[in-house]
Amino acid sequence: MENTTPSHRSRFVGGLDVVARWCAYVGAALLLIMAAIIGYDVTMRRFFNRPTDWAVDFSQYIMAYATFLGAAWVLRLGGHIRMDILDGKLGPVGNRVLSLFNVLASLIVCAILVWQGLAATWDAYTFHIVMMRPIPVPKYALLIVIPFGSLLMLLYLAVEAVQVLRGGRGGRTKGRGAG
Repeated sequence: MENTTPSHRSRFVGGLDVVARWCAYVGAALLLIMAAIIGYDVTMRRFFNRPTDWAVDFSQYIMAYATFLGAAWVLRLGGHIRMDILDGKLGPVGNRVLSLFNVLASLIVCAILVWQGLAATWDAYTFHIVMMRPIPVPKYALLIVIPFGSLLMLLYLAVEAVQVLRGGRGGRTKGRGAG
């Protein structure tokens, strides 16, 4: 069995934080690029009557990338939507059970996203599927971000599940920057 001393765990989480933070930075930069693409398209359409035929497609691709690249860091910061209506009513044991249920349900969803995302990406790659748009794009290049981003979330959720099982409330920092 692997040694899971706090130093190994903290190094793992620290490394995961670095990867997730940089993915979030890339996602944010992509959103800026998307804004520039939309601005360019609006300018070309409005002032020159020459709309682009690729701006909407690339904006959609960028939105998917930005979402999946940033989701793990948002999870780390506790920024995802959370329903806390039962938190004060269940007591410590009930809250812990509810937290564990939420983390396990989220783990299952992320595991399915990783599994199915990898399967879809692999199929698109092996069958050379291309998105036939004004600018053709290999479909696997669009899909690969789904299992990647979902894997990062799955890893954070696994850390959180361990923390809940050890008696804590989870690993989210809720409302303050991590790192």
